[in-house]
Amino acid sequence: NYTQGYFILRYTNKVISITNYEKRLLSSLSKRVDNIEVIPHPVDINKFKIKKVDKPEFLKEKVVLYVSSLTPWKGADVLFNISRKILKRRKDVSFVFIGRGPLKENLMKMAKRVSKENYIFLENLTDEELIKWYNLANIFALPSYYEAFGMVLAEAQACCTPCVSTLVGGIPEVVINGKTGLLVEYGDWKRFEENIEYLLDNPKLAKQMGKAGRRHVEKNFEITKVSQKLYRVYESLVE
Repeated sequence: NYTQGYFILRYTNKVISITNYEKRLLSSLSKRVDNIEVIPHPVDINKFKIKKVDKPEFLKEKVVLYVSSLTPWKGADVLFNISRKILKRRKDVSFVFIGRGPLKENLMKMAKRVSKENYIFLENLTDEELIKWYNLANIFALPSYYEAFGMVLAEAQACCTPCVSTLVGGIPEVVINGKTGLLVEYGDWKRFEENIEYLLDNPKLAKQMGKAGRRHVEKNFEITKVSQKLYRVYESLVE
């Protein structure tokens, strides 16, 4: 940070940050803010959108979806532990984990012992297959330790799926707490669990949040708008 990062950030004409949170981190290192432009990750809203999908018979009435690497950093183990507590009280929920990583084998073994019919593990999905699962889900859950942006959260919202996640990094700029989803402080897993069940039991509110999430993505992360911002940055450097 202080041998290379400081000089690169301080003396570069333009630095692109994907969230305001990241901008603050970078400026605290470089002691400059005037050369940092916030340009978020783009989302193709013509691809990631609400679609009518036939629900497979093996799915339960409610679906909680996780999409990311199956690592402690992303909170795959945290969500699994939360799911075990929820399934002690109710059996109407399928927990779907999409991704691969070092935790996968152990999570699958534990799932067989807990309630095999309530868990699904998938990986290597195409975008079309992933969009199908975003649309099948009632809730998208990501108890991450840190996210600079959280692309999967933006994709889920583009498909009108409300999110339950953590107040870390750039997530509060991607998921608007109380409007497009529910966020908790990292480590407050009791509240995380309560938020999942609250949205499961209040489908009208969940639907409202999902629609608000779609509007938020359309306004802030739509690929054409983001591309235009990026174009203007490059244009300013060659004038």
